[in-house]
Amino acid sequence: MSEPVGSPHPWRPHGRHAHEGRREERVNREGDARGFGPHERGLPKPKIEFPSFGGGDPYEWLDKVEQYFHVYEIPREERVTLASYHLEGRANRWWRWLRNIYEKERNYLGWTTFVQEFMNQWGPSPTVNHHGQLAKLKQEGKVQAYIDEFRQLQTMVEGWPEEALLGTFVDRLKPWLSKEIKLKQPTRLQEAMRMAEILDQANIHD
Repeated sequence: MSEPVGSPHPWRPHGRHAHEGRREERVNREGDARGFGPHERGLPKPKIEFPSFGGGDPYEWLDKVEQYFHVYEIPREERVTLASYHLEGRANRWWRWLRNIYEKERNYLGWTTFVQEFMNQWGPSPTVNHHGQLAKLKQEGKVQAYIDEFRQLQTMVEGWPEEALLGTFVDRLKPWLSKEIKLKQPTRLQEAMRMAEILDQANIHD
């Protein structure tokens, strides 16, 4: 579904309204130049670098991009241009190929469509059974590595209730750590992960 594009001929104020509008616009520009958003004139914006992407975790990149858009209040019609500018290497070559297709077919490529195309290219393969991978995942080394991989797979699956995620995570820990966590009876996955980190760091078992 295409996204609406703003009208090329917006209503323009005239007379006294035009003068007041220009004055307000000038004040807004001066505020933005100092790093203030339209709703936070007295607070400076945090400095955030726009992330580049040349491959890797597409979820992490999109999450950082969305945070940047939120902080700096980037309009939707400018998001594709800004995001695509920061694609590098293989990702940049993919973008030029995709843009050429949309231009030839005269189709509008808005932000929602861009994200869909981006995830089709760089997201998890639909032929890989991530549900099975999550169910079979178990701790082999440090607990932090296990937690990181568990969280990564969790973002690729849907339909797992909290209880199932919690049980799978705890059962696949190393036996001594799994036993310790079960004794503490956590009720949330996040709680169990934090317990596992603390116990592992304490190195209470050889």
